[in-house]
Amino acid sequence: MEVLQLVFLMFGALCTVFAAESIAQSPKIHRENIEWLETRVFDGDGTKLPRVLLIGDSICLGYFGRVQTALKGRASMAYMATSKALPDQAYLDEVKLMLSEYKFDVIHFNNGLHGMGYSELDYQNHFPALIALIKKMQPQAKLIWAASTPWREPAPNLETFSPNNDRVKARNLIASRYISKTGISIDDLYSLVEKHPEWHANDGLHYNDLGVTAEAEQVAKYVLAALDEK
Repeated sequence: MEVLQLVFLMFGALCTVFAAESIAQSPKIHRENIEWLETRVFDGDGTKLPRVLLIGDSICLGYFGRVQTALKGRASMAYMATSKALPDQAYLDEVKLMLSEYKFDVIHFNNGLHGMGYSELDYQNHFPALIALIKKMQPQAKLIWAASTPWREPAPNLETFSPNNDRVKARNLIASRYISKTGISIDDLYSLVEKHPEWHANDGLHYNDLGVTAEAEQVAKYVLAALDEK
């Protein structure tokens, strides 16, 4: 009887440990006041051109159209932009749905500005799952990771970085260290716009015509290079 009691006690202790580890690996879900998801696939009914997918947020929405124009005749474009953050399983579900629809030759992806309710440790723990998902579902695709862009104070203080920008840089560092071990290309959009507060819109997060043009030109350059390698 004492042996059985000991076994049950040990089993209970193990269950407690496993439950604690599960909770640690699955942070509390943090949602924003307005959650959104926008996707679009061009030439969805068929194309002889390579397919290119851009994954991101509202920054991606800003430069997508100009990237599409730059790649006209070279690629059929698609995008997935979302407010979901990386540690949220719903984000991976959205990516999975997009990747299940078509085969893409190039995937340019970014996530890091949303989800400030999650810690950088949460971000670090969940970033590999995104890479694993993309590689599993689209093994033929050339991958390009894009660094998240700077976060500044709203106008008239665009010269000053927001305190949140330290977190943006920390997430970029976490991602770049992991990416550097995978052979995936890095599109450093952060460095591109870091010294150009005049490229920002008044909210300090988004970009005016000059900024969007610069971002689109760099994204198109990286995508074209990936297409040329195919």
